[in-house]
Amino acid sequence: MLTIKTLGNFDILLDGVSLMSGADAKRGLLFIYLWEQRNPLPRLDVAQLLWPLADINTAQINLRSLLLRLRREGLGQFLEAGRINLTLLKRSEIDYDVARLRALTSNLEEAGLPELMEAAQICRGSFLQSVHLDDYPYLDEWASAMRAEMEYRAIQAFSLLVAKAISAGEAARVLDYARELIALAPYEDESQRLYINALRAVHRVSDALTHFHQYRRRLQDEMQIDVGPELNALVAELKRPILDSALMSATTGLTRAEELLSGVGEMKSAHQFPFIEHPIVGRQDETSKLFSKLDGGNRLVTVLGIGGTGKTFFVRSQYERLHARFGPAIYYADLRSDTVPTAEAADALLLATAAAINLTPQAGRSIFDQLVERLAGQKCCLVLDNFETVLPAADRVQDLLKAAPHLIILVTSRLRLGLSGESLLMLGGLRQETNGNHTNTRLNEATPNDANADSEDTVYDSDAVRYFMQCL
Repeated sequence: MLTIKTLGNFDILLDGVSLMSGADAKRGLLFIYLWEQRNPLPRLDVAQLLWPLADINTAQINLRSLLLRLRREGLGQFLEAGRINLTLLKRSEIDYDVARLRALTSNLEEAGLPELMEAAQICRGSFLQSVHLDDYPYLDEWASAMRAEMEYRAIQAFSLLVAKAISAGEAARVLDYARELIALAPYEDESQRLYINALRAVHRVSDALTHFHQYRRRLQDEMQIDVGPELNALVAELKRPILDSALMSATTGLTRAEELLSGVGEMKSAHQFPFIEHPIVGRQDETSKLFSKLDGGNRLVTVLGIGGTGKTFFVRSQYERLHARFGPAIYYADLRSDTVPTAEAADALLLATAAAINLTPQAGRSIFDQLVERLAGQKCCLVLDNFETVLPAADRVQDLLKAAPHLIILVTSRLRLGLSGESLLMLGGLRQETNGNHTNTRLNEATPNDANADSEDTVYDSDAVRYFMQCL
């Protein structure tokens, strides 16, 4: 049995014995990439993929050496190495954690607590989090997309696990998973609601209220938005017994009670672009790549990243530059919600888009036709935020682009749309190292001397710290 562990610490085990201790990570990446691609891969493509900085002859020699090592280690039984192609064999004898997570999360609504627990236990960390792919641009982009997919599936599994455990009266068993959930999705009301409900279920109401106020302050300070009405209503429900007691003792007063029970502030209407009023920290490279893609004629750009990396914040920060290109014809649709059922995804997308462009649908005509009528004659930019919630409706995006030739669509999502012509912009965390202090390691490659080794940059020059200081 070949075991491949990619979620958390990367490891390859043959019959329970690790093969990765001090070994080149390429051997594991070869198996993972072959699994994900499903079809045989040309040897030439694999060689260039694993040795992108080498000339083609050297890369092919390196690949032959790698395949010989794999045979000596007993891994050759899982590979068919032909003269032209490489093929993965014996899939039924390979225990790949990503494949198991996909299987367990393919029909979550019918999963019981044991299956959800198993899925949660597989999620030991991010996809290939211990492997650095700095010098492997294509592999790095592929791994980022995989990481986003696994993050999304983990959030789904954790969310349903916590919800079902609370309903079954077993909240104490999943409190740690609820904490992992809010770490994975730190800016999503739904994850916060589940965590607060879990705290309430184990009679920790005071901790729940404290967490809510910390979360709300973070949203207001960092995102310039407020919590949603559902979360606010839940917290008001938690506060009510406390307020009733305070009113009974006449120590608080009606004004304070009304203040504590007040709802969220009035949200901006859907078609207003919620631009950022203060400068964004860092993201110069990402901004440059975004507008290079737009200048290059890309009409569908997806800002892709895991939850909490700031996709929404990044796009909102581009308002001034987008306005310079499109004038007032910039429309923003926030699709954030619980994941929409597949059958309803297209309607949800079209209705949100109609609200974004301030269109009131008329009876007797399809919403799509009315959208096209409004958008086809103008040069405009449509921002579709949090698209992963309506992912089954991705084909409608393609239809809009075909019907409105001057339309540009900018998407934020945890998962790619998978459409022809889609251009991906990967968004990771803010830069933590300074220009003169790089700590990343490479995949068993010689590390060149750092040209900036004598730089006098300090930790205060990193983007992450600069952003933290701006928030103080």
